[in-house]
Amino acid sequence: MTTGGVYHLAQGTYGRIEIQPNAIPGDHGQDDLYTPEHPAVRVLLLTNTPAPEPALHTRLGTIQGLAHLSRESW
Repeated sequence: MTTGGVYHLAQGTYGRIEIQPNAIPGDHGQDDLYTPEHPAVRVLLLTNTPAPEPALHTRLGTIQGLAHLSRESW
């Protein structure tokens, strides 16, 4: 995971939730983007659950300014 910047992690039986900057330390002193397809996004909220969590998706959808960028299956 990231070695610089602010990073938060919550983990339990429900899965894993991470908050991290999109810019991560890269080679040669320049930052790389965790999600290069979204260069304007400065902070990421990553969720990783063993099965779809509609309740979590609904709750996150109520947070003003939070945009759902993508969904990936395991």
